[in-house]
Amino acid sequence: MIAQVSTWFVSPPNIMQPSAKGETCRPVRPKGRYSIARSVPAVALPWQWQSSASASSQLFNNNFPAIATSRMRASTARMSLTPPLRPVPLALQLWSVKDSVAKDFAATAAKVAALGFKGVELAGYGGLDARGTKAALDASGLRVAGMHINPAKLGEINQIIDDALTLGSKHVTCAFWPRTHYVSAAACERIGLRMAEFGANLRAVGLQFSFHNHDAELAVHDGRSVLSWILGAAPPRLLAMEPDVYWLHHAGYDPARFLLEQGARCPLIHLRDEAEIGYGPVDYPKVFAAIDAVAVAEWLILEQDRFNYEPFESLRRGVDRLAQWGRA
Repeated sequence: MIAQVSTWFVSPPNIMQPSAKGETCRPVRPKGRYSIARSVPAVALPWQWQSSASASSQLFNNNFPAIATSRMRASTARMSLTPPLRPVPLALQLWSVKDSVAKDFAATAAKVAALGFKGVELAGYGGLDARGTKAALDASGLRVAGMHINPAKLGEINQIIDDALTLGSKHVTCAFWPRTHYVSAAACERIGLRMAEFGANLRAVGLQFSFHNHDAELAVHDGRSVLSWILGAAPPRLLAMEPDVYWLHHAGYDPARFLLEQGARCPLIHLRDEAEIGYGPVDYPKVFAAIDAVAVAEWLILEQDRFNYEPFESLRRGVDRLAQWGRA
């Protein structure tokens, strides 16, 4: 059992306060009709995993719940490129075209739809409000796969919920966490507890909170990765995971293995490569086989922040490659 916490890691913004010694942290309830946070006990999940800096080492222990075990074994043995039995729609993380979004959100949405994307993941609204954003997306036939929020905005719970409900976004994702906060295993657990409290607020109105990783979350404290400590402090129903395939690879982890072992917690999956997807070091056939085996993903979300061509041309090439794999 993870030790219960009586002090809080306050930065950034403090929506939690330490409760009496020996009790779990309790939320500072935000004012308004969404003030519904509840105390969430710090529980250790049975499938918490060990990490290592070496990709060839044992990254996870094997006492996690069995998820489609036979399909996992068959999939990892084949790693085939056959079309998925359960098609997962493709969205674009709009941070990929942030300059275009800032100039003209509606025109950008139309270009994204023309490339064949079914939805978008938002990272701001390009000067519009949530209603204007929804109208522009509706006009282009795009759905909202999810919305990224800055951790500095976690205190604005009412606005986040209002925007998500207006946009029809089931998923709200913390886009990153400052890596300077990952100072110890205990600090990482406290971050996980804080995310669980925020996730409880969202769950109460039918929304799902997730966390998006970079490479910093694969650093190790006390024999386990930062990500393991964070996720281990929060029940999956309150904190899902949006794994970034490239950042897992970059940190020396096998993304396919991560997805096989933790994929039941991953409704959103970020597809990224060093530049255009499919032209870098990530073994995407293996990744897609793992996604198919777990069969939980609701959206595949392409993100690109390095370009060898004009951004929309790069994205077109990426979509063409994904189509060759039956993913677009």
